[in-house]
Amino acid sequence: MSRLAAVFLIAGALLAPAQEPPPPDDAALLERLKAAAANGESVEMLQELAGTTEKHEGCDLTPIRVNGPDIHPGMAMSDRGDVLWLSDRTGLVRRILLPSWREDRRFWTGDAPGGMADCKRGLLVTIPSKSRIFLMDESRLKVLDRFTVREATSVVAQPHGFLAFVPKTERGLVIELDVIDAELNRFLRPVVALEMLKAADPVPKYRRHASSQGLSTFDRMVMAPKGDFLYCTSADTFFRVKVNGTTLEVDEAGPNCGKITDLALSPDGQWLAVTAPQDPPRGLPAVKPYGSWVFRTKDLQKVEYSVPEVRVRGFTRAAEKTWGFRDTGELVVMTRGGKVALESSRLVAGQDDIRAVLTHPEGTKFVILTRRELLWVELK
Repeated sequence: MSRLAAVFLIAGALLAPAQEPPPPDDAALLERLKAAAANGESVEMLQELAGTTEKHEGCDLTPIRVNGPDIHPGMAMSDRGDVLWLSDRTGLVRRILLPSWREDRRFWTGDAPGGMADCKRGLLVTIPSKSRIFLMDESRLKVLDRFTVREATSVVAQPHGFLAFVPKTERGLVIELDVIDAELNRFLRPVVALEMLKAADPVPKYRRHASSQGLSTFDRMVMAPKGDFLYCTSADTFFRVKVNGTTLEVDEAGPNCGKITDLALSPDGQWLAVTAPQDPPRGLPAVKPYGSWVFRTKDLQKVEYSVPEVRVRGFTRAAEKTWGFRDTGELVVMTRGGKVALESSRLVAGQDDIRAVLTHPEGTKFVILTRRELLWVELK
């Protein structure tokens, strides 16, 4: 080949469009994935997933070229915000580099994965149908260990520690949390039962709301950035739970808020937002017809400010700003104190269209999983 021909060949390769994701029925790729998975290994992919960025007032929105309905809401992101892990109902786990949105690794689990969480030793991936959890090397998506548990629907883990907590359900309600010690490759059970929350009844000073469901379940859980506290909801109440060795202890309970739908923790772990879309119980500021209350995590009894008609989904790094969505789908950015600083055009079809939100450690970027697609949003 002449030197001139080689130059044209290289130039053509550089100008070629980004490689599209392979079709879901790519039999050859599936066979490669299965063969690699038999040895606990992943397959290198190297493909760009970001679509064309749309400019909106106050933010940029980029659709991601994956099949949104297939993606599981239990996404995970590295503590530096440079890697995103996705799983889907076809049995795949994807490793995606940020901010380029380049998928570089893919692993086939053999069945639909559920939740994921990142701990100090690696990525934990639940396999609900098999009641198993894979511990995987974060960069190579190589299986390091497997844990068999009673249930494996979801998992929450210490980002810089080795402990992970796995819910156990009864008639659809979470009644216990088991614990995995990823450093010692041990599965300990149970670590805490529902009776722990009942013993810390938070409402002797508050009259329960008429719609109160009582202390019934660990509905939502979020781990503090340092891994020293776990925040969880139980129907109409929320708790700060201290991680003490391999056990959990209720440290403080917040007031009855009505039926809680969302829980958001700031990246610095200092602020907590609680959303309950109904009239507030006695003693809390009105947020009719629905809205959120923001607390400092060191004092769950005092509302710092309320945000009417917005479901708070996240904070900037030090909580200088708070952001969330109206039920009609508009993105709202607020200053500390709840004053609206920006209301964008409609980004999603509505609040019910959102299946999951995952926030970047900087707090100004986040992933939205809707019922139709996966979106990457960057606040300006």
